[in-house]
Amino acid sequence: MDKRYDVAILGWWGRDNYGSMLTYYALKKVIEKQGKATIMVNELLGYSGRQKDKGFDLSFAKRQGFDFTPQYHFSEANNLNELADTFVIGSDQLWNPYIPIINDDLFLNFTAPEKRRIAYGTSIGNFNRNHFNSEHFGSDFEKVEQQNLERFDSISMRETDGIEYMKSTLKIEAEKVVDPVFLLDPNEYWNLADQATVTFEGKYLLAFILDPDEGKKRNIEAVADKLGFDKIVVMTDANVERVQQVKLMFSEDRYDVIMDIKPENFLSAYKNSSYVVTDSFHGSCFAYISQKPFSVFYNTIRGTNRFINLMELLKLGDSRRIYSENTAEEINNNLNVSTEIDFTEGNKNLKIEAEKSYRWLIDALDRPKKEEKILPGAVLSENLSKLRTDVELPLEEVLAKNLFVFYRKNHDGNVISESIKFEPDGTISGIYSSNEHTWKLENNSLSLISRSGEVTTIYGNLDDRYMPNDFRIEGTYVPNPNVKHILESVPTAIIRDNSNPDFSKTKILLSKLRDYGVKHIVAAPGGRDVVLNRAFENHPEIFELHYVIDERSAGYFALGLANKLKEPVAVVVTSGTAVSNLVPAMTEAYYMDLPLIAITADRYPEFHENSEDQTIEQTGIFEPMIKKSVSLPVTVGSRTNWYVNRLVSETILESIHNGTGPVHINMSFDYLPNMAPIHASYELLRLKHVLRVTRQNSLERWNDWVNQLLKSKRILIVYGQDFKLTAAQKLSIEKFAERYNVVILADWLSNIQGEKVVYPFNALQRMTQQKFNDTLLPDIVLSVGGKNVMNHPINFKLRGAPASMRHWRIAPDGKFKDLFFHLTSILETNSEWFFEYFAQKAEGRKNDGQYLKAWKDEENKSPAFIHQNYNNHYATQQLMEKMPEGSLFHIGVGSAFMLTHSENTVPGKDLEVFLNMGTNGIDGSASAYMGQVAADTSERLKFLLIGDVSFFYDMNSLWNKKLKKSIRIMMVNNSGSQLLRHYEAKGSAAPHNTVAEGWVKSLGFDYIASHDKEGFDEGLKRFTSNDEGPIFFEVFL
Repeated sequence: MDKRYDVAILGWWGRDNYGSMLTYYALKKVIEKQGKATIMVNELLGYSGRQKDKGFDLSFAKRQGFDFTPQYHFSEANNLNELADTFVIGSDQLWNPYIPIINDDLFLNFTAPEKRRIAYGTSIGNFNRNHFNSEHFGSDFEKVEQQNLERFDSISMRETDGIEYMKSTLKIEAEKVVDPVFLLDPNEYWNLADQATVTFEGKYLLAFILDPDEGKKRNIEAVADKLGFDKIVVMTDANVERVQQVKLMFSEDRYDVIMDIKPENFLSAYKNSSYVVTDSFHGSCFAYISQKPFSVFYNTIRGTNRFINLMELLKLGDSRRIYSENTAEEINNNLNVSTEIDFTEGNKNLKIEAEKSYRWLIDALDRPKKEEKILPGAVLSENLSKLRTDVELPLEEVLAKNLFVFYRKNHDGNVISESIKFEPDGTISGIYSSNEHTWKLENNSLSLISRSGEVTTIYGNLDDRYMPNDFRIEGTYVPNPNVKHILESVPTAIIRDNSNPDFSKTKILLSKLRDYGVKHIVAAPGGRDVVLNRAFENHPEIFELHYVIDERSAGYFALGLANKLKEPVAVVVTSGTAVSNLVPAMTEAYYMDLPLIAITADRYPEFHENSEDQTIEQTGIFEPMIKKSVSLPVTVGSRTNWYVNRLVSETILESIHNGTGPVHINMSFDYLPNMAPIHASYELLRLKHVLRVTRQNSLERWNDWVNQLLKSKRILIVYGQDFKLTAAQKLSIEKFAERYNVVILADWLSNIQGEKVVYPFNALQRMTQQKFNDTLLPDIVLSVGGKNVMNHPINFKLRGAPASMRHWRIAPDGKFKDLFFHLTSILETNSEWFFEYFAQKAEGRKNDGQYLKAWKDEENKSPAFIHQNYNNHYATQQLMEKMPEGSLFHIGVGSAFMLTHSENTVPGKDLEVFLNMGTNGIDGSASAYMGQVAADTSERLKFLLIGDVSFFYDMNSLWNKKLKKSIRIMMVNNSGSQLLRHYEAKGSAAPHNTVAEGWVKSLGFDYIASHDKEGFDEGLKRFTSNDEGPIFFEVFL
């Protein structure tokens, strides 16, 4: 998930509790109404009591279109920093140490120091001990979480006593706010209520009870009897077990228990009720939001102080309170158990407090990051010990704390694996019941014992200590010593599986198919594609698999799916003629313009044309009836992974680019394991995700990018090679730069000047990567135009930037070019339209100048060195200073283009600059220059700076051409290639003793030469003057 968001929200938004789900629904909605993109962060795994998917029901989040993260382990939490710069911890009892699943993540300890941290309406519930600690945590809980709380930029809480506790115990200041459910317009809830799947006609009392007991049931009936309600609708917590419990308890005819767990049904029940009885804090909130008369049991299990604070806010005091111990007579005599309730004073107060709370939240979100809050997070020692993967522990401790994979041979000879755990009581859990049952460790030997008491496997000669996450031992199967049993920790198994480069690339492929929404996979049988098929089968929650035996039929089946669904569909086949059998369907897809993705397994290239079985040339097999075809590399390493990600992304995108059509991804597999990796190894990856938007898309779609730019504080335009701007083009760029927080980074090739333009070639060359990241790192890079000068240091600085940086390529060709290794968007349009439209959408906005100042400060620290000695540096520097403004200047390929940038003392000088920077070849600089001279009808001077090897290579450039008097050619003759001389290879440096004088004079040039500084200075005066030409200046060094 590589999309960037404005705000990441962490809390109990997906728990099996209606109050929690609607609390975060409200908080998310309020923040998004400020134009901020949000993502919901799942609680982290690995803490005591936290289980994957335990208690989570994400169907509501999915129905509402929430973006949310998977559940990461807390050791991976640092990756969440790539999502957003602001993290909000939401409401509910997230800081109540009585609750055992409270932990470091709910104090945002994983967020980077520079991130903005906000707590809105967070509660400690009924916690009131002298120290911020409980039996659930180690002794360092208070110290660690106090440090984490001190990092927050803004803290607000719901309850007054919680605020006072934080201040007196932890010296933490907090503002009082209302619960998020009160910030949202009630009509938003009633719109959801209209989507309910369960509704009730007529008059009824709603009983929303979290913790039912006979006393509460008795008094619910007493309230109903007093107020004349025959029908009682009952709801409880949003989990199946509790619903079943309530169904049994409230089984009489007058009760209707809502079984379909949906917040929409909860809201509908409130909207249409006539009276509410509840023991829930949020149940009371929604009774008030729906303006229904209600009675409430203050739930002591969940914290009475929450109810007291709520009723104070609503100006109701204890008037609505009833007790589980009440008798029917007491309920009947209670005057406040009535359908009459005066909401007037409460509504006034709630409006005031809700507006204050809303303003506090908006201010907290918009307020600049507090420098004094840029602090490191802290980790509980208990959690820190879980991360000690590089520390050896005693063998017995390793066995007791790890989950293991046990590999054995089955009765049919196949190798199978089982996940097992060594329990403290000596039993083995997770293993097949008829096999090993107990374990024993003594004298550095581990024995596995069957239910009958026989030793089945022995691991002997073991070490005393092992690293938990790097544990693998081999044992002997006692009945047959030739059979080996392997035992390894799960992290070791995952690392071993993922080290297989073919498996790693498979995971990249599946991750990108997931990211681009390719759901339907048609699989044909085979052996070479077994790694692919296993991977798809391990993710039924993402991919829908269709099995078709015949590859030709599989291709057409996939074609039919793509045609009906109007979306890309993938077909997977093994190697050899299986691929040939896809040709008919791929050809049909090409002429029907259908986005069919062929994924073909192959052998490694070295086996091709070597009489190997089931091996044909698959690369390009569908040409020319294909939009794009790639073969993934078989090399290994981080750069290969980047390249695979790029190729796969580019190919999938091409299937729907400028019309739809088929594409082909060919993957080579060398190792086909008989035994599948463990399921945990198949976890998909979070990779850079690239989106493409074209002029065919709606302006509403383009506005997604506009909004991202408007929110960005640091936008860097890397302005590549381009033509001289027209007045209209210059005006649109200036408007854009005035309205966004933009810096334009240019070199000579950019042909752009202006107030917001910087030329930091030297500053960047002298700057460390860390310094760049700390002071100049952009949020978004916009690349415009062609390439910048070869080896420009900005290219390498951006490649070394953290993953949070985004790169948008703006180009009419819409091609997938990832120069900086951080590409996230391709904006397929010309730069003129981009600047004009985006400037128009930011009318009234102003560049705050802060980012520009940071660049200017660094640029001013590193001016070009002023050279005094006669050398190449001096000659280049003097030429650039003395050239008249407005001249045409062609820079030759070689040392010329490097020195014109490193020795530039006149950045921003108004010249029209050309350079053959497409491929950096030295062979055509002079000829290209002469073409530009021929096309330029003005009288201005036209300069060429060129090296000797480049010039002599291209001598014919001057022959048989019309020589205009404005021609000025300076050739630096240093008897060979200066740029390549450091390689100390004659074949590379091309040493020579050639002089240009005779040749150029014979063509009609005025010839000047210099051999020292005085001669050069004198010759340069004439060379840069308006004297009759053409002039050729040979500078000997």
